[in-house]
Formats: sequence, structure tokens, C-alpha cells
Amino acid sequence: MPDSFFQKSRKRAASSSSSSSSSKQSRPRRDDKARGGPKRPPPQRSARAYNDDDDDDDDGSDGSDFFEGGNDDTRHRYEHDVSSDEERDAAETPAEARVRLAKAYIDGLKNDELDADDADAAASDAANIAARLQKDVSEHSGKQHIFIASRLKPPPKDGSRSLLLRGGHRASLTAAVASGNGKWVYTAAKDGNVFRWRMEDGRIDVLLPRGGAPSKLVANGKKVADAEMQDSDADEDEEKAPPASAVNGTHSNGQVDGDEAASDAEMSSAKSKSSGASRRKARRRGAALQSHPAPPRSKSTSEQQQQPRSRLHAIAEVGQDEGHRGEIWSLALSSDGKRLATGGQEKHIGIWTIGGDDPSPSSSSSTPSWTRALTGHKDSISGLRFRHGSYELYTSSLDRQIKLFAVDQLSYIETLFGHQESILSLDVLRQQVAVTAGGRDRTVRWWKVRDESQLVFRGGARSKLRDLIEGGDLSEEQVKKARGDRGGAVIEGSVECVAMIDDSHFLSGGDSGAISLWSLGKKKPIFTRAVTHGFQPATSEHAPLTPRWITSLACLPYGDAFASGSWDGSIRLWQLDRQLRNFKPLFSVNAPGFVNSLQLLQPPKSAGQCVKPELYRFRVKGQKEKDSEGEKQAVSGDGDEEAAPAPSLGRKESVPPILIAALGSEPRMGRWMKDKSVQSAGLIVPLTFA
Repeated sequence: MPDSFFQKSRKRAASSSSSSSSSKQSRPRRDDKARGGPKRPPPQRSARAYNDDDDDDDDGSDGSDFFEGGNDDTRHRYEHDVSSDEERDAAETPAEARVRLAKAYIDGLKNDELDADDADAAASDAANIAARLQKDVSEHSGKQHIFIASRLKPPPKDGSRSLLLRGGHRASLTAAVASGNGKWVYTAAKDGNVFRWRMEDGRIDVLLPRGGAPSKLVANGKKVADAEMQDSDADEDEEKAPPASAVNGTHSNGQVDGDEAASDAEMSSAKSKSSGASRRKARRRGAALQSHPAPPRSKSTSEQQQQPRSRLHAIAEVGQDEGHRGEIWSLALSSDGKRLATGGQEKHIGIWTIGGDDPSPSSSSSTPSWTRALTGHKDSISGLRFRHGSYELYTSSLDRQIKLFAVDQLSYIETLFGHQESILSLDVLRQQVAVTAGGRDRTVRWWKVRDESQLVFRGGARSKLRDLIEGGDLSEEQVKKARGDRGGAVIEGSVECVAMIDDSHFLSGGDSGAISLWSLGKKKPIFTRAVTHGFQPATSEHAPLTPRWITSLACLPYGDAFASGSWDGSIRLWQLDRQLRNFKPLFSVNAPGFVNSLQLLQPPKSAGQCVKPELYRFRVKGQKEKDSEGEKQAVSGDGDEEAAPAPSLGRKESVPPILIAALGSEPRMGRWMKDKSVQSAGLIVPLTFA
């Protein structure tokens, strides 16, 4: 009989060997670690109590199933669904939240676009949503996103939609700007006055007159007394005054009231004792009235009620040291229409406050009032622009400086330097960037105000004559051909005007008649079209042909249409390529005189019909059937132009723009040319879609 001592020891050895074998089986193999662990988790088995005193090894249970599976499993199940929304929001990452919000935004667009009655709603849903998303991205990034040029319809040849604002100014118009709500148009001229017109019917609403005379003025190095200066101003005003029929009113039979004319003669003779010329005019007028008296005619009450009160407009109050005494060259209106900036021959900038939050034609509280003069420039003011959506005013001057003002606080911000010649034009959009034309230094500068830096773009095309000037050797025939005597290239000696398309593209025009398209990515123009407004008629047979330079440019902000003006009797509209690689002519609008300023306004859709042509009194004369040079180019066209895609259903593409221009008999900042046959007026052309 074996000893019990040896049996117990043999039993302990068996139990220890079984436990060691179970621990070896529970360890993962090296092959599993190399492969990244087992492919699937081990099968779940029910938990069993582990008893050290259990000597029954027949069932093969070694107790290792407690560690491999059971109720105490701590592994995370990713396929497990979260029960509540709060737990889901807490569990998702920021990237997952952005994806979820984007999907919700697209679902909302689908619900807005989907129409149960429309059979093609499902087919056009994806295209509309993609177009709207792309437009939102382009609008926030400051890129071109309004495409309406392909749908613009030329105005009729008879001039029925070319409306004129005439009857206020006595000198050549220099600037015209319309409010963003499409209710008002402000015009300025060389007489120092500013008029506000109703865009609906073209009537004068308010006059912003010239400022009062200072205590002492200097003329030819001598001090002039107040009385002498007032007499000279009265004589000048009398020479420029309209006839008595325009002041006192002309009846239907063309006769003037004798009593009113006689009283005018007496008043003029009483006020003009210090001037011999004015006294002689008064005597001649009185003698003419005595030799040809007009029979008096009284108006009935019904006729007085039916008579239009077009000349009874409000006049803003301007103090003696307020307003402008010289010519006004530029106007700027804030986006909300509450601030008006004026500048010109003088060195200061006038700030006017428009009364009321939303002035209406019937409201008397909308009369502008003088606020303050902003000083700092050392020469005349050539350009004014408000940044869209703010009260930041950008100003350019002939002193080669650009200044920034905060109009809401009437304070100065900073000055930008860089141009080597007088600055002639300025343009600003929504971002804190500006583009300026340097005139005779032949540069266009792109200003980054926040970074305090600038990009310089050299204007002027390279030609044989330029090579000769810079150091070359050409024959006389080559020089004549380069000068343009026989149709050669034309040199651009001055950059006159600029216009911004978006935050990275702009246009420029110069004295060579060429319009250039620029981009921030290149130092040279992307595309240039030469002699866009033709040549000036030669004075003699051997005189060289001189191109008409570009006097003004205006682009639809962030759009594909722009307008250019000169003095060839027309305003030309152009279409930009969608990729901004080139542009082509669309049509022209009859505009006699010098086009001193341009604006393409797109009123809000809620404004309705801003212009009613049937209420206007003056229109441009009908244009002849003979096509102009620009229209011939448009008809011939560029054969390689791709077809315009179908217009989208965006909000801004559904409103046609309005063309506003200032037509004068002289250039904006000079008098070296004058067309006496042209009467200055503001031009309004409401464009339509085909």
C-alpha cells in the first residue's frame, strides 16, 4: 500500500502542471501579435466558479474562461448605438459635427427647392443646390459671382429709355452717384452746387448750394473787399442766368407777364449800381419791354392747381464758412445712404448728413445738412470712395497721397504714399484694399491697407517708339508708323481711370484709348483691347491720328459687365469672360458730350420699379441706324467664344442694373476741350434682360 505522503505530493504536482498549462494557453501567440491580434474575439462562455478544492479534472475546465470572457468584460463596443441625443453630441468629434451640420444644410436646401407640382424638381435639385453653394463661397471669398451680361438687352435706338436729368446746373457736370436703394441720384458740377434728384421721375428734390463768401479773398495778390467780391459774383451770375421765360414761367402762347419782367428789370437795376455792364443790360431789357409790352393774362384756379411744382424744391442751409467755393469733381455716397462726401478743386472734403433712416420723396426730414470739412490734403481732391458696408472713406488727391477717414467719427486714420505723379482715379469694394491710377507715372497701385503694403503694375504697351525713346535706332518711316500716322501702335502715356471687378481683378483705361484687364497674379495685363472709342478727327491732312482716351470706367461689383466712356458720343458696355481671361463688346448707349463719371447700380429686388420713363421730361435724341464701331465689333464678334451657360436662379441675377452717367461739355478736371453744342445733364438708362 503506497504511502499517503507520496499521494499528496503527486496531487499537488498535477495541479501545478495544469495551472501552468492553462496560463500558457491564455497568453497570445507571437504570430497573433505580428498579425495585429486575433481576427475575431473568442466565443463567449458562461462564467463558472473557480474552486481550488475541486479535484475533478474530467470536464477539462481549467478556470481560464473567467479571464477570457464573462460579465466583467471592459472592452469598448464601437458598434453599440448611443441611446440619447445628448450622449451622441458628447461622443462626436468636431469633424463629425461639421459633417452633420453640412448634411443638414443640404437637406434644408433640398426642402426649399423641391416643389411637388414641378415634374423636373428632382432633376434640377442637384444643379441648383450646387450653384447656390458655389455662389455662397464666391460671395464670401470676394470673387466674381454675378453673371448677367449675356442676358442684357440693348436699349432702343429711339432713345426712349435714355433719360436725362436736366435743368439744375449751370456748368459742366463732373460726377453723378445713385443711392443703393434706387431712390436718389446726386449730381455735382463745376458751379459748386450739388443737386439731389428723384430717380423715379427725374425731378429735383434738394439743392446743396455753394458756401458763403469768406470775409476777405485774395485776387491777383491783392485783398478784395466783401462788397466788390459780391458785386462781381452778382455780375457773373447774371451773365449765366437763364432767360426770363425760364425763371418767371412761360405761358402756353410763349408770352411773358409784363409786370413781372418790369419788376425784374427794376430789381436788377437797383442791385447793379457798381457795374456798368449790368446797368446797360437792365436798360436794354427795360426798353425792350416798353416797346413790346405783353398783354397781362391771369391764370385760373384750376390751371394753378394743374401746374407742376417742379421748381419748388428744398435748399439746404449752408453757413458762411461751410460748403464749397470751387469746382466739385467727385462724389461718394455710403452704402446706407446716410453720408455724402464731396471734393474737388479745394483741399478739403465736405461731409453731408442725410436726414432720416430711410428718406422718402414725401418726407421733409430728408434734407441734407452740412456736417464738417475733413482736411489733410495739400492739393485738390480727385477721387472719393466709401468702402461697401462701412463708413471708411478713401480719398485721393493731386498731392500724390491716399488718405483714410472714419466718417462716423469724423476722424483721420492714416495716409498711404507711393505714387510719383498726381492720382487721377480711385476705387474700393468691400475688403480693405484699394486700387489707384497714377496718371503720368503710368502705374496702377493695389493697396493692402491692413498689411500696409502695395503692389505696383506698370501700364503702357511696349512698342517701337518706346524702344527708341529708351535707347534705340529707328528710321523715320518706322517712327511715323509707331506714332500712328499709318495705323501703327499707340503709346499709353497716362493711366486715367480704374475700376475693381472683385478682390483680385481690376480694369484700367488710359490716354491711348486702351482698356486693360489685370490680375494680382501677373505684373502684365491679362488682356488689352486698343483704341476702344476710336480716333479724334485729324485737324489737317498730315496731322497724326489721336485716340480718344478713356475718361471713366465702371464695373458692376463682383459682376461680369462693365461700362466705359469717352467723348465719342456713346457709352460702351462690355462682357467679361467667366474665367476673367478677356472681354468683348456688348452694345453702346447714345451719350453726347464728355462722360465724366459712370456707375452700374443693381438695386435691391424689394425696391420694385425704381425708374418710370413715362414721367421724365427730357430724353436723348434717337440714334441713327448706322452702327458704331463698337457695335460692328460686337456683331462680327470673336468666333472662339464659348456659349454662355443657362442663367441660374440667384437673387442678384434676377434684377437688371441701371446705368448712371454724368455728361458734360468739358473734361472733368480741365477745360482744354469744349463742345458748345452739348448741354450738360445726368443720364439714367434702366437696362433690361432679353
